[in-house]
Amino acid sequence: MSNNEGKSSANGLAVGLALGLSMGVALGLTLFDNIALGVALGVGIGLTAGLAYDRTRRGS
Repeated sequence: MSNNEGKSSANGLAVGLALGLSMGVALGLTLFDNIALGVALGVGIGLTAGLAYDRTRRGS
């Protein structure tokens, strides 16, 4: 793994985490009436999406 791949993974995770946090707060307020549960689910979904996006973009 080269340095560029490491940075790419970190960028994908950072974007996924940011999206997951924002999505989690919205989900927590609207669906669950519990921000903590929404954030936990959102972060999990966001990190998974960030990794998947990074792997798809790199083609591996």
